[in-house]
Amino acid sequence: MPVKIILHRLGRKKRPFYRIVVSSSKKNGQLGYYDPFSIVKGGLKKVVLDTEKFSNWIKNGAQPTESVARLVRKIDPNLLPKKMQVPHYMKKQSTQL
Repeated sequence: MPVKIILHRLGRKKRPFYRIVVSSSKKNGQLGYYDPFSIVKGGLKKVVLDTEKFSNWIKNGAQPTESVARLVRKIDPNLLPKKMQVPHYMKKQSTQL
């Protein structure tokens, strides 16, 4: 089973708060957090990510989920490898006749 970078939901009812964590059976590590209700300058939602740890996990084979990849693209599009930057809807368009 590959290591995944996921959003771990915390908070209370109707007030979610997410931690960006690395999840596997042996190791768990917090890389940052995402607060959808906290808005910073420019109208963006608050996302804090340790980019050094994130890039190390990506180099070691961890795979971010689509929601984490979407958040990371907003912070810095260069953190993800080029093959992960293809939108998911582009993959579904290729059909065989």
